[in-house]
Amino acid sequence: MAVAVLVTISKDEHERAKFLSRRKFEMEMTSNLLTAEAKGELNAKREIARNMKVEGMSFESIARITKLSASDIEEL
Repeated sequence: MAVAVLVTISKDEHERAKFLSRRKFEMEMTSNLLTAEAKGELNAKREIARNMKVEGMSFESIARITKLSASDIEEL
């Protein structure tokens, strides 16, 4: 069935263009979601590091635990 659909799409230029456009949109949405997740994770790490810094933990410990750079930690 999938092969039949693929053959039909590949023969019809308009259908192929719609398929490619839809596929591009799906890929962009996936990329946006992954970027948002990464930003959210980074913000969470920074918040944790900020709290650790307030509690007086060393920059080395904070960096080791959060995997943030020393410069990121200094900026908090």
